[in-house]
Amino acid sequence: MVFLSRLFHPHIGGVEKHVEKLSIELVKKGYQVTVITTQYESSLDLDDTYKGIHLLRIPRDQAKRKKSLWKWMESHKKEFKDADVVHVHDVFWWYLLLRFTVKTPVYTTFHGWEGKFPPPLKSKVIRKISEKLSLGSICIGDYIKKWYWANPNIVLYGATDQKPLPSASKNRLLVLGRLSKDNDIPSVIRGIRLIKTYLPDLRVTFLGDGELAWQAKEQGDVLGFKEDIEPYIKDTHWVIASSYLSIMDSLSAGRTVFSVYTNPLKEDYLKLHPVSQGIYTTSSSQELAQTFVKVYDQSQEHSQMVNRAQQWAREQTWEVIADHYIKLWNDKSYTFAYKKLSTDLNFK
Repeated sequence: MVFLSRLFHPHIGGVEKHVEKLSIELVKKGYQVTVITTQYESSLDLDDTYKGIHLLRIPRDQAKRKKSLWKWMESHKKEFKDADVVHVHDVFWWYLLLRFTVKTPVYTTFHGWEGKFPPPLKSKVIRKISEKLSLGSICIGDYIKKWYWANPNIVLYGATDQKPLPSASKNRLLVLGRLSKDNDIPSVIRGIRLIKTYLPDLRVTFLGDGELAWQAKEQGDVLGFKEDIEPYIKDTHWVIASSYLSIMDSLSAGRTVFSVYTNPLKEDYLKLHPVSQGIYTTSSSQELAQTFVKVYDQSQEHSQMVNRAQQWAREQTWEVIADHYIKLWNDKSYTFAYKKLSTDLNFK
């Protein structure tokens, strides 16, 4: 089977991790997996193997231009013809021309949003066309159905292989994610500044990078992106996370998670999550600070809400995700969506 993904290991990111972990599970189950991706650095081999996964990288210069990328795809047509399944992750336009000449079943997974609110009409149309030209589709998050007119077979939220960790210091806070405006980092930084007026001994670490790294450095240590977050998450009690995978890893580790949204799409991204009531979602820097300080002082009262979310996260393995993919490939009518875990323990 063949996956198409714009980026892949060693590049760090949510889609990259999803495709990597999924591919590893499929290899364990006996599948031959090829990942077609871009050569984002010239030092990367064009034909490579990683953990039993065959990698074909589109040369860096060819990947920059649509016509040359399509030419590369045409020259590698045999890879798709010989496959049992082609599964595209967000980049269906790569496969657009081959879709009408290759008979291999093709499926699509839609992962995220473009960071622009409201989503451009062009983006919605492209996704809808991709869905129509696929035999089945998967959305990562229920918000995609609402904001992109999607009608997926399956809605998933990723998975984790992070094990539970011992309790850690309440005076340490870890921020995970890209340090950029579209990731609501300005609100996070302002919120941390307010928190420190109440909790001056709070130590903050940012695992991420971006145009706002210089502002983040005023509030704590900025260490850049890390593939393995466990050495950092083990030392903290609190995490501010903005993506499904970082939320999942943090919950599974046994950490209390806060998130911030500043537009209705991001609000749905967080609040439509199956265990949203086990995550402290806030809409401003002021609300983040107020909620954090209250939870810090009264964390024992709210442990049941958080514990349910942590337990749910630990049940979401990459093997479970792989099984959903396999079921879809074998039955295009297969459907799945999580039931929301409701509780009356909303924080007041």
